[in-house]
Amino acid sequence: MSGYGLVTSRALTGAKPLECQSPRAYLAGTSSRTRTRRPTIEPLTPSQRAELKSLAHPLKPIFQVGKDGVTTRAVQAVSEAFNTREILKVKVLDSAPEDARATGAALASGIDGAQVVQVIGRTVVLYRPQPEDGEGSP
Repeated sequence: MSGYGLVTSRALTGAKPLECQSPRAYLAGTSSRTRTRRPTIEPLTPSQRAELKSLAHPLKPIFQVGKDGVTTRAVQAVSEAFNTREILKVKVLDSAPEDARATGAALASGIDGAQVVQVIGRTVVLYRPQPEDGEGSP
């Protein structure tokens, strides 16, 4: 049918044809295009969680969340600490407005790729894997 001289807008602008992908690939997010939204975080399996708990056991808490609760400054400080380690502990003081579980969830949601491994009393163990390609290194 191209012999009839039909001209489309793509032919006029010189645009490439649209890239088509299967619905399964679209839903799975395996597109070759780059994405701007947050990467999905795979939940930890029980064996991974157990391994992380054993690695976190000898660690001391390096941050304390006090009466101000989870602030942007606290999230930024924890995020910077993840540049040099994958596992860290946070102590939630008695004066904190929220309990340890809610504080850990708030910290993890404010940091890309971070997850709560466990909450014991007022101590929260957080985990964020290091990037494979070396991004985020100082």
